[in-house]
Amino acid sequence: MFGMVLYSLDRLYRAVERHAKATGEWLCLRQDIVELAKPGLDTASKLILTARMERVYDCLLPSLKRQ
Repeated sequence: MFGMVLYSLDRLYRAVERHAKATGEWLCLRQDIVELAKPGLDTASKLILTARMERVYDCLLPSLKRQ
């Protein structure tokens, strides 16, 4: 199970890296992805972090306009 999580985070990392660098969000986004990969972080914290990432980073949803 943990292997699939790491694989998914690696795919996310690679998919958004170029666009996140272009928007200036890369350093913070990379840190959040690394935090999600930490096995000691509890599930509730990971869900909170994931929800925050969706709200904060334009590079994850570049076609949607923030309201």
